[in-house]
Amino acid sequence: MDLFIRVGGVPIVGTTRCMTPSADTSREAAELAERVAGALSRATSTVAAAESVTGGQVASQLSAAGAASEWFRGGLVAYSE
Repeated sequence: MDLFIRVGGVPIVGTTRCMTPSADTSREAAELAERVAGALSRATSTVAAAESVTGGQVASQLSAAGAASEWFRGGLVAYSE
């Protein structure tokens, strides 16, 4: 999965294969979430997640990052066939 996030005009681009979890992909996803967390904290911005196929994995990684309560507002998972 590719994530393209812009915080305060600064792009944060990351790729993670979190749909096929392993120790490596979990580390990649956590590192990307920490980068997003740092950028949001510096920009005093917030984020929310809207997901489908990822089934809440993006929100899970973001909420596990440092000081998430300051910048993560929550998420919604809507999935239907």
